[in-house]
Amino acid sequence: RDGPRPTMREFAATDMIDAFVSAGVNVCFTNPGTSEMHLVLALDKSEQAGKMRSVLCLFEGVVTGAADGYARMTGVPALSLLHLGHGLANGLANLHNAKWARSPVINVVGDHASPLRRFLALLLINMLILRAIS
Repeated sequence: RDGPRPTMREFAATDMIDAFVSAGVNVCFTNPGTSEMHLVLALDKSEQAGKMRSVLCLFEGVVTGAADGYARMTGVPALSLLHLGHGLANGLANLHNAKWARSPVINVVGDHASPLRRFLALLLINMLILRAIS
């Protein structure tokens, strides 16, 4: 085997994307950040293998709106990959509409690495609060 050995995070990300593909999800709308790089790598590999298409969007509201629109038009579940809790917050209005339309939208939201939490980064947010309102 050529190249470095995949890390546990890379295995987990690949397994997660493969699970979505197995469940019939074939597109991911995304606005990733540094905390989601393992998923971006897994998405790239999946796209190269012809399994899941990745659509890069410039704003989380576009991500969630596109995922909702795709799911409504095709009836196929759409995946959204958002950067941190703030990305989820930026997309909540469209997710509210998707919820009431019963659109099959699946959201994956990255979070800060555990060792970095002690530094209280500016983008640190309580994900449980956002989960409760989404």
